Formats: sequence, C-alpha cells, structure tokens
Amino acid sequence: MNTPTIDPFNNQFTKICKAIAPETVDTAINQAKKRLEIWRKKSYDERAALLHQVADQMRDKKDPLSKLVIKEIDTILAKGYDGVACA
Repeated sequence: MNTPTIDPFNNQFTKICKAIAPETVDTAINQAKKRLEIWRKKSYDERAALLHQVADQMRDKKDPLSKLVIKEIDTILAKGYDGVACA
C-alpha cells in the first residue's frame, strides 16, 4: 500500500511513499545483522576512528543535514544546526 507523505512544517503533501515488499525488508534486516557482526569484531579504536569520520562528514554537510532535521521534526534552523554540531 502506498502512503502519502505530509510535510509537518506546512501540512502540504510532498510525495507518495511506495510500499516495500516483505522480502526486501527481510533482506535489509539480514544485511544489517551481518554488518552488526562485523562491527562487533572491530576494536574500540577502529570504531572510534570510523565514528569520528562520520562526525566530520556530518559537520561538512551541516547545511543540508540541518534542513533535513527541520523537515523531519518541524524545528527551527538553529536547533537543526545544534543537532549536527553535537556529532
């Protein structure tokens, strides 16, 4: 079943989200489980280095990420920047 998406900021229709087949969901869950096992085997230092890289990328993309936060949770831009800056 397809679901309409409403922008919470202005209550306007944005798009139709297509339903996902159960098999597609199962595949995604199985992939996530496999990747979790890989993650668990990484050392603390390896995990920290990867998370620092992610944080750096988030800071580099502060503007688009902040705008996404605004759209997703209907907040003001300053709060969106705060959320990205905390990464």
